[in-house]
Amino acid sequence: MLALEPYAGVDPLRFEIPTTDGRLRPAERAGEFRFALMGSPQRLTAYRIAGVRPNGGPPTDLLLAELAEGTSVAGVFTRSRTAAAPRYPGPA
Repeated sequence: MLALEPYAGVDPLRFEIPTTDGRLRPAERAGEFRFALMGSPQRLTAYRIAGVRPNGGPPTDLLLAELAEGTSVAGVFTRSRTAAAPRYPGPA
């Protein structure tokens, strides 16, 4: 099991992330998952998005982990059934 470690990047901790329906939702960089893959150090940045209502249910916090652009991983979900699912904002 991977531990969520403190975020060590240079981007702001709090920001707004665009959703698939064009809105902006408050988010924060919750930390990073660090691990080795075939001997090479890797990291995934985890984002916390508060007040998400999956399938119209009660609000809950959501933790997302970002895969770097160009990463290919078998079995990763690439589509969401939620109309307001956050999407990667892309490079600045």
